[in-house]
Amino acid sequence: MPESPDKPKVVRLIKKSQLPSLADESPPVKESSPSQPSEPSQLSSSAEPPQWKSERGPIRFNRPRRPGPPGKGRVSPWSKKPSGKKTKAHAGAASSKVRTQARASAPRAAKPAKPAPVVLTPAQQEEILNLYREMVGKGERPPEGRRVKIATLLNIPYAAVAQVVREHVTHERYRRTNFEIEKLYWQQVRLGQKNAGTIAQQIATQLNLDLGRVWWWLEKLHEPRKSFVHDPELGEAEKNGILAAYEAYLQQAEPPEKGLHQTLAEQIGNVTPRQVHKVLWAYRDQVWQTLEGREPPVPVPPANDEVVAPS
Repeated sequence: MPESPDKPKVVRLIKKSQLPSLADESPPVKESSPSQPSEPSQLSSSAEPPQWKSERGPIRFNRPRRPGPPGKGRVSPWSKKPSGKKTKAHAGAASSKVRTQARASAPRAAKPAKPAPVVLTPAQQEEILNLYREMVGKGERPPEGRRVKIATLLNIPYAAVAQVVREHVTHERYRRTNFEIEKLYWQQVRLGQKNAGTIAQQIATQLNLDLGRVWWWLEKLHEPRKSFVHDPELGEAEKNGILAAYEAYLQQAEPPEKGLHQTLAEQIGNVTPRQVHKVLWAYRDQVWQTLEGREPPVPVPPANDEVVAPS
């Protein structure tokens, strides 16, 4: 049976001095067992000496030994320069390190200090807002702009004036939006609407607002405070006076300049803004509990609305 071509073959290496005596040597004879006959001799005296070749070609004796791994001071067969000698890369790295140290030790020019922000007093802020309201009320718009003219008249940096006016305009815009939402809410309740979700959707459509914005303010109007338990109760006369003033507030075209609770407390007298808030919350919550669908579909309010407190 022929041998498989993939079977490895063993090649035995013999020194040249042993080659002449191979022809005279006879192969070792195996002792035959009684159950197995002995095999005939494979080599005879007339056989020619074997050719010492491998599959890769003739075998070469006394080949030069391959050098080992490169060491210090030894030339590696894989590199052209001794490994112990510094190359140009080492010199470049050293010079770069020297330049970095020189730059670090060199004195740096001091950066110009930023001007300190201007801190305005409450009187200056009020003066800025009075001039701004006066220009808006008269419809006056200077060529250079209202904020630039105010900064020139009061000799205040423009950035400080712009910041005060920006905060005022943003606050007034949110106060007006909250006022309109509250008015429309009570209009829908008095018309007999019993679903809070439907009311919020109608308000958002009418004012062209995001639905989450409307829900946020409706929840703020009906949100209790922990301080209510510490506020003294009022008599029925004071409560009726607060509710009557609140109905008049809902009929106005513009929100008051001050907050709702502060305005009603000054109008009625002998009550505090926190007591006014407590009475109004109880009245609002009593009506709110009678509505259906009080869970908002979008509970996330707009990011800028957290700065506005319920008035």
